[in-house]
Amino acid sequence: MSEPRKASLLESMGLGGTAAAFAVNFTHPI
Repeated sequence: MSEPRKASLLESMGLGGTAAAFAVNFTHPI
């Protein structure tokens, strides 16, 4: 955890991916 920048980027990417997947599943459920 010596590099908060990396953690921030990872968290942001994870949140974005989760939000995108949720939106896609909600709009176009398989």
